[in-house]
Amino acid sequence: MMFCLQRPCLTLALMAVVFLNSGCGSGAPTKKMGGAVSGTVTFSGQPVSEGSVQLYAPKTGDVAVAPLDATGKFSLKEPIPLGAYNVTVLPPPEPAPQVGVAYAPKDYKNIPKKYRADATSPLKAEIKAEPNVLKLEMTP
Repeated sequence: MMFCLQRPCLTLALMAVVFLNSGCGSGAPTKKMGGAVSGTVTFSGQPVSEGSVQLYAPKTGDVAVAPLDATGKFSLKEPIPLGAYNVTVLPPPEPAPQVGVAYAPKDYKNIPKKYRADATSPLKAEIKAEPNVLKLEMTP
């Protein structure tokens, strides 16, 4: 009699395991990848040759950064997830302070402060499943 009671319990337990594991995947949402992202950055029509471009997707938290070259061009090394991004242009990082060396921070007038912060930069990008070429034009 005890065998008959255990069998239905075992069957129910196995059914629960199959049900819980079916169609669930890993539980993590999959991200659709976009095409390559590249572009140019200018300030008042002139290329910005120092610093980097940062793309931030507020909905997902995805971030991508690419350095600027001498002609104001940038290119991300890897594709990034599709979607809307806020774009900032950041000056190069400040060097570490050195003992006995006077420090004078460099003023990057070709990167206005409003473009340096996600909350104030008017630059936006919609990344699609194709090569994305951004033309980022900054003004004073």
